[in-house]
Amino acid sequence: MPPTEKRQPATHLVWKRLDQAAVEYCRVWPATDQILVTADITGLDERTPFHVHYEITLHTNWQVQAVHVHCVSLQGEARIRLTKTDSGWHHEKGALLPAFQHCQDIDISLSPLTNTLPINRLSLPQGESRELEVLYLDLPQGDCRVDKQRYTHLDRQQYRYEGLSTGFTSLIEINPAGFVVNYPGLWTLVSHKEVFP
Repeated sequence: MPPTEKRQPATHLVWKRLDQAAVEYCRVWPATDQILVTADITGLDERTPFHVHYEITLHTNWQVQAVHVHCVSLQGEARIRLTKTDSGWHHEKGALLPAFQHCQDIDISLSPLTNTLPINRLSLPQGESRELEVLYLDLPQGDCRVDKQRYTHLDRQQYRYEGLSTGFTSLIEINPAGFVVNYPGLWTLVSHKEVFP
């Protein structure tokens, strides 16, 4: 008889935005050879109501395989469907997007979850930094562009994030699983539960 596969819990996270009225509910759970993420963000951005639903498929090493975003706001609807293969990023009709060929990670502008992707993928030793080109999804507009960023692992629970394209810098506190606990002035984690399906 084959060994019983070890069950792993799904992680349920809720973040509250600090500078505006918004909340994110996110579920992260391991599949056979993937990590799956689904989330909903609802609130105000610059006093404009919005709702975002996104889904991300990851390798078990936190490398992005696919992302699907649907954003509704007073500006209209934006849909983004992207997949990543060995040849690069592709949009929903399959065409290659060479502008993003050096991007390993994604950054959804309205979500603290996507900071976890490079943090867990890189697993930087304490004191080390890494500069990245990231596929940045600017919501609620729905624009996609390359963003240059730097992550520095300061200590066991803290990273310095630098947006090299914008000059923005912040210290991000994480928990042992790599999820953002405190993003000063922007997001705070208000609930973190692990539940077996």
